[in-house]
Amino acid sequence: MEGTDSKTACAKCKKDIAETSQCDRCDVKYCSSSCKNLHWKKHKKECARPQYSEPTPSSSGPSGLPRGLKKPVDGMKAWKLLERGTWFHKRPETDVYKLLIDAYRLRMDDRWDIAKVQEPGSLYVPGATDGKEGFSVFLDKAEKVKKKGVPLLPMWWNEAKRKECEALGADATQWSSLAKKVRKTDIQRHYDDMALSMQLRSIDETVYNLLVDGKQVVHIPDDIFGGPGMDPDVEHDSDSDDYSDSD
Repeated sequence: MEGTDSKTACAKCKKDIAETSQCDRCDVKYCSSSCKNLHWKKHKKECARPQYSEPTPSSSGPSGLPRGLKKPVDGMKAWKLLERGTWFHKRPETDVYKLLIDAYRLRMDDRWDIAKVQEPGSLYVPGATDGKEGFSVFLDKAEKVKKKGVPLLPMWWNEAKRKECEALGADATQWSSLAKKVRKTDIQRHYDDMALSMQLRSIDETVYNLLVDGKQVVHIPDDIFGGPGMDPDVEHDSDSDDYSDSD
């Protein structure tokens, strides 16, 4: 557009910017959140820098898999693992830590954005500087969850691993910092995966046993879809098969 400065024109529609919406990862500006989201598919290839300190191009997973994880799980298998209650199993330790933190942060944002509830201990309480207290409550609940007798958290999870997870959330330099809020779109962009936020929301409903609006989760009997034995080829978890950061 002739005579239009790139600093005052939307990178998507090229209109003059009245209210600025900026890319979360660089200085490119847009006239609205709508233009920012529409332009992301093209812009992400040329974005100036990765958000925070990760992921880098070398850490990106195979095409079609979430990036930013050591061992990403494809969408179809991930949904099966959710149904079975083993979504966190067989993942590297740091992947589990990141996903637990993101599940909590997304739940807190949903509670505010959808239900207008500022959860105690969360970053959404006026004056709060981090969500460490609320995340501790989240972990307390997650540690008690079982589905069909199988714990939600991996077999290697213990007090020491919990402290490592909480330490990651306390690191203000990382994507997983509990001093930073995240929205659904942030998670989708960070992991380059549109389905992961829905999977995290499913985890949240399992942990809290409540929908985001505070209503009780309605549990569907297993046999309505053919029973618990309908998918015999999915592996079961064991201590010897679990991944750790040393793998």
